[in-house]
Amino acid sequence: MQILSTSTVPGDDVVHHRMASGGRSLRGRLSAWLERAADADAVVLSGSVSLGTRYDQLIAARTFATRYPDRPVVLADCTWEPGSRALDRLFRTQRPVAVDRPARHGRRTTRFAIGRLRAPNIHCCVLSSEEGRSFPGFWGIDPANVHVTPYWASNLGALQAARASYEDAAGEQRDDAEVLVFAGGDSLRDYRPLLAAAEAVRAPVRIATRLPVPDRLPSNVTAGPVSGEEFLRLAVGAPVAVVPLVPDALRSGGQKTYLGAMGLGQTVIVPGAPGVLDHVRPDVTGLVPAADDADALADAVNAAVGDPALRERLGAAAQADVAERFSPQAYGERLYGIARSLVERG
Repeated sequence: MQILSTSTVPGDDVVHHRMASGGRSLRGRLSAWLERAADADAVVLSGSVSLGTRYDQLIAARTFATRYPDRPVVLADCTWEPGSRALDRLFRTQRPVAVDRPARHGRRTTRFAIGRLRAPNIHCCVLSSEEGRSFPGFWGIDPANVHVTPYWASNLGALQAARASYEDAAGEQRDDAEVLVFAGGDSLRDYRPLLAAAEAVRAPVRIATRLPVPDRLPSNVTAGPVSGEEFLRLAVGAPVAVVPLVPDALRSGGQKTYLGAMGLGQTVIVPGAPGVLDHVRPDVTGLVPAADDADALADAVNAAVGDPALRERLGAAAQADVAERFSPQAYGERLYGIARSLVERG
């Protein structure tokens, strides 16, 4: 059996072949990939769409599925939502304060384009149980062709290297150093509950985001955009990481952020949102306060800030869980296991 994958995630019976770029035309990239895929029993492509790549992997999926109707096509990470953020930027759509809401332009076009991916041999992988339930109905995909594959700590290696570099430069952190609470990122973030909770939080709060922030902030909050280097320094240096997500989003998000923090042994606080419970075990590997509840969020943050033993317990359990369930090998088993079973099923 041969599975051809555009992903670098390891797996048995898998041949890794990235879709070529380097200035080649879309037609040239597709032709080269399809030639390489001709001998594959199944193919795995990325379902994470991007206007920058001109949706080449989705086009490749549709083309391969039509050309080889008896061979499975598995689309990984189908983090789809209606609308196009690229079009919003083009039309300079005003962004709401402190929250990343769905795109306003191109919603009908997106649903039409995704509709072209309906085929008996195209299978879509989503990253959360909630999406496993909502995805088929919203996008019109056969439920039997939708599979839940929780994500992996894809940025952990880079975070570990950055932490080692900063620790070498700064020396050992003092045990009595002030605990910093860090929250960062833009996609699907909702900082409004954290801003509402901040006055009750007994620690400085640093929010690194390009989303608009209020003109007036609580005295213990610093918020706004930072450089990539500063973002990385904050992300690896803060003992407590809060990842506040939009609770009613159509898709899940933030996994790379909170799994990376868990892999570092940080205390992760993620209010309830799609995908959280697929990756975080409440009170075991992280804290999961109720969504849209500023008081519950403040209580969770203060519990982590004020209790080093709690931070140590949660951090150690989170590190072990990431190593066991959210490593590249574990994700590869989930992803390629689907392709393998589809080939065997015939």
